[in-house]
Amino acid sequence: MSLEQSLHPSSIALGESLGSADEVLERVAELIVSNPLASSLGQSEVARLLREREELSSTGLSSGIAIPHCASDKVADFVVGVLTVERPIDFRSIDGKPTDLFFFVMGPREARNRHIKLLSAISKFAAQGDLLEQLST
Repeated sequence: MSLEQSLHPSSIALGESLGSADEVLERVAELIVSNPLASSLGQSEVARLLREREELSSTGLSSGIAIPHCASDKVADFVVGVLTVERPIDFRSIDGKPTDLFFFVMGPREARNRHIKLLSAISKFAAQGDLLEQLST
């Protein structure tokens, strides 16, 4: 399954008014559970899984991009989405700069290799110049 095939309209939110990393994770959790593939999950459970992953190390990359991700045995297949925020926020990115573009992934625990491949595909896609401008149009 390609990155484009993995994106579902219910998992895309652009120009959100969020002010903290925790608000971003809550909104990502909301978007994940709105996807039919994750309908057996509760928003609070997904938010907890995302926070636990962030506690291990930040998923904030560089150039204003982060890829929050987690896994669960309760998700039927991969949920991939994108979220942009009006004003960049501190997401503990490796370059120390604020983040305004969030790709997110949730997948089945047993599909670790696919999970890594999706994260890699997103990283390559996100490395394209002016990506945020393209998403905003």
